[in-house]
Amino acid sequence: YSRLYLFAMNSPDVAAALYAGAPDAAGKLYDAHAEALFQYCWLTLRDRGQAKMAVCDALVQAGARVAELSDPATQRAWLFALVRAECHQHPRPSLGDTDEPIARPEQPDAALRIMAWNSVMSLDLVQRQALDLATRHGMTEAEIGLILSLPLPGTTELLATARYDLEGALGAEILVSRDSLECPGRTEAIGGWTGTVTPEFRERLLEHAGSCEVCQPRLPRNVSAGRIFSLLPAPALDGEARTWVIGRVGELIRTQLAEADLA
Repeated sequence: YSRLYLFAMNSPDVAAALYAGAPDAAGKLYDAHAEALFQYCWLTLRDRGQAKMAVCDALVQAGARVAELSDPATQRAWLFALVRAECHQHPRPSLGDTDEPIARPEQPDAALRIMAWNSVMSLDLVQRQALDLATRHGMTEAEIGLILSLPLPGTTELLATARYDLEGALGAEILVSRDSLECPGRTEAIGGWTGTVTPEFRERLLEHAGSCEVCQPRLPRNVSAGRIFSLLPAPALDGEARTWVIGRVGELIRTQLAEADLA
């Protein structure tokens, strides 16, 4: 995630370019933020086409509504808030829907990638979004609060709960994926499992493991959310979107400048 984070942080002053109506403002906007926004959208929608549409629409909105950006320092969070709103205009995918392989057979850590994916998908949407923003995109709690419309204490609590649940989800994935005859209580604990670690199933399995001498030592400790999220798929945004966004944002900028000249 560091590449996406550093690219966004070291980008030109896009807000100033948009305010000034600079000819290259649309290109700067796209190059500085589109890829990171796409990664965020894809994890929410898990469909390249819909994620691309959400990013394009959000960037065009940014060009049209730049006057609303009162503090350029919040530019990145503002863009993510716009794209999050666009994502929520699209149908929510079912749990198993994704157009990108979770892991490939040739990857030596394929099994770990699958466990990481299942663990993240067992969280609720806001938890996933908050941890994604904190890990892959390097957002501060203040920025995450702006994006999710939460006060700072609420953001702190959300992240803490999400990290706790992620650790528990990974623990449940580890326990359920290991066939152990050493623990007679495991069979009862995983009864009714359909292949998806729901919050209810997770709590039941962890409750068993907490008092089981065989299962308890297998639970992970000090799970790194950043490490887990780094194992998730990260499809690339195709280059066709850039031309369209630059054309639309450039058109909006020219219209706004013309209206300002007439005022």
